[in-house]
Amino acid sequence: MRRLTASLATLWISAHSMPTGAVTILVESDGDVINGSVGSVADLLAASGPDGISLREAITATNNDPDQYTMHFATAEIQLTSALPPLTGGHLTIEGPVTLRGGPVMTPTPFDVGLRIASSGNRLVGLTLEGFFITGVAVSPPDGDQPGMTLADNVIEGLTIRGVHNAIFLGDAFSPTCGGQELCPSHNTFLRNTVRNNTIESDRFGIIAEAGRTVGGVFDSLTITGNTLQVGTVAEPNSLGAPIQVDAGGISASAHLSNILVSGNTIEGVQAGGDGAITIAAGLQRNHASVIEDVKVTGNRIHLIRPNGSVPCCNGIVVSAASDYFTYPPQTFPGSPDDNVVRRVEVSGNDISGELLFGGVRLQAGVDGGGSRNRVETARVSDNIIRSTIRNQGILLWIGQIGQGRTVTGNALTDIDIIGNDITTGEGESNQDPTTAGGIILLSGHDGGRNGSISDVRISANHITTSYAGVRLIGGFSPPGSSTPAMGNSIRCVRFTGNSLVGTTTALHVQANMGSALGNLLAFVKPDVGAMVAPELGAVEPTLLDLVATGCPGL
Repeated sequence: MRRLTASLATLWISAHSMPTGAVTILVESDGDVINGSVGSVADLLAASGPDGISLREAITATNNDPDQYTMHFATAEIQLTSALPPLTGGHLTIEGPVTLRGGPVMTPTPFDVGLRIASSGNRLVGLTLEGFFITGVAVSPPDGDQPGMTLADNVIEGLTIRGVHNAIFLGDAFSPTCGGQELCPSHNTFLRNTVRNNTIESDRFGIIAEAGRTVGGVFDSLTITGNTLQVGTVAEPNSLGAPIQVDAGGISASAHLSNILVSGNTIEGVQAGGDGAITIAAGLQRNHASVIEDVKVTGNRIHLIRPNGSVPCCNGIVVSAASDYFTYPPQTFPGSPDDNVVRRVEVSGNDISGELLFGGVRLQAGVDGGGSRNRVETARVSDNIIRSTIRNQGILLWIGQIGQGRTVTGNALTDIDIIGNDITTGEGESNQDPTTAGGIILLSGHDGGRNGSISDVRISANHITTSYAGVRLIGGFSPPGSSTPAMGNSIRCVRFTGNSLVGTTTALHVQANMGSALGNLLAFVKPDVGAMVAPELGAVEPTLLDLVATGCPGL
């Protein structure tokens, strides 16, 4: 084991003590044992053991003696043999370069986490983490059922994380006492945390922030910027997960997430299924009565592919209020994802490309087996570049899909601006129904969805290249095999201005009922036909279409 002499270690401490009073600790050993005095940092500096200060000793001492510390390394690599203690003292900076390795010699733990932040004011900078089976870095309470904690002002910056399922996780861990069929009344708060400029290679999730299996969790002022993510592998064709996901958690309630910034990230993803490269979601699984507001998803570059041509994939950016497709545990937790709200969202300036079967940008409420009375309101989708290599929807507004044996009703999207986007839909093979493909799609009731509403939508200055409909409005669509028709859904108050289309003779396709859907309504739809190329209203039901914008003050 490597060790500096006592005199050199003393000189390091003296030379690097910070003016604010923070003390710098030099990790000298590449071992993973405690054989020094760890009751306090002073004790450890005085009696560090025969091999010098180890990382485990340094973390333990700072936990026992909370203050401001900065930790550096005189060793290039540390092989861990068991989980490190969580950082509970606060105000600790761990600064590389150093490589921390998990892997087969590491004793399994419930989450197999490389570094776990369980306090405030910590910084992880310039570290490399490899081989931690589940998670590279977690920001979460030391015990999953410890209520009332605030984890604030933590920074995860410039890390390289490889060989993990989930690279960076922020939120409540599954509790040992509430991990079955209960919700933990945690009321924990995650405030002003930052994840920036990290390089991530993971096979499932990249960066995930969620209030999971809890009641009353709070995230405020979360920043995820400048990260580079490679997520998913061709070798795991059924891998699921979003490279970046911020959500109110699965099997939870009454979470509140606000002031979320996801900006300037680069994502290369191999995906299966319907996860978005960037997902913002209130109401995943059985989550209910949660709110996400004041979200910006800006200036990200996303490219997604499928592991093979037969796997349905992919979404670029998804903003969701309620989805219950991946319920865990399956159908055993009571309730449904009802009464969730996502509001004041900006999705702008993103470059999204690849095999985008399920949309470049998707706003949805109560879909994929979702619940009732969920809303996305006041959203702006602007100045995005969307390029798909397969047939798809460039931008999709989608609500109300029956599932999990329950009635789905009263979901809504309202006050939506779709402005200045450059959309190209592909022509390659796809299992997507071509009758729902196109540049911008509004679908207000899918499968057995009831009484859903899309309203107050302004579609302007978009450039769309497609051989399908440029813009398509569908009141209700029940595909073949649907046991319950979509009924009572509506699209109201839609305005088109200054859009241009290439490659299609159908600029606008309007259809109240598709498949076995019944009794759906399209009303107060106002096209600016002079601004569109080759306008055509296809499959219109004249008694259900009113081209006068009466009753739509926002148009």
